[in-house]
Amino acid sequence: MNGNDPKKRSLPVLFPGTTPKQTLPREELISQFLRNSRWAKFFKAGEGVPMNIVAEGLERPAVWIAGVQKRFGLPVLEEYPEGYESFLRKIVHLRVLGVSEETLREFWAIERKLIEVLHLDPQSSPTWMVDACAHASDPERRLLLSNIDLGFILPATELQIGLNFAASSPELFAGRDMGEDALKLLQDYRTRLAGIRSSVASESRMLRAALKWGKGLV
Repeated sequence: MNGNDPKKRSLPVLFPGTTPKQTLPREELISQFLRNSRWAKFFKAGEGVPMNIVAEGLERPAVWIAGVQKRFGLPVLEEYPEGYESFLRKIVHLRVLGVSEETLREFWAIERKLIEVLHLDPQSSPTWMVDACAHASDPERRLLLSNIDLGFILPATELQIGLNFAASSPELFAGRDMGEDALKLLQDYRTRLAGIRSSVASESRMLRAALKWGKGLV
């Protein structure tokens, strides 16, 4: 057949510089791309995606997501932004890594109190408490679950509540008026975070061993 035959359909190109290995309708190629890239779902939708797409990406039933929404006090929406899905994925990962939901709910409560006391809640959207999860994490400055930036480096050593820690370490707290309530919350957060890290480290070793053992089963 003549290569210039106008009846010959050209292959749709989604990725310049690459040649599709087989002829597929453009809609199917896009569908495959979306199935293989959870972020593309958000990019395509612009502002968010419906519950069924979030559930599919997390490989969890919608009823599981509804339960997390209720127990963690998250808003129920028609479409969910990237940060919301990232928060739920974080919960899934931490549960797989052996952190109990009760521990996570208590830790989430401490985070929410810290956000309130330090006036870190922008209230810019209904999902402000999880929007920052769309950004890269930074364990030294960002809270574990919400990923909200503290505005200072979290101290690696135990805080002494009786001391004016903020005044003696302005480079950490960037001039914040750190009251005793905030210092107590930070200390509680540090203690609980250390427990979560210890649990994750222990479970990770077990998971690696289990995956190695299970290679012959799949």
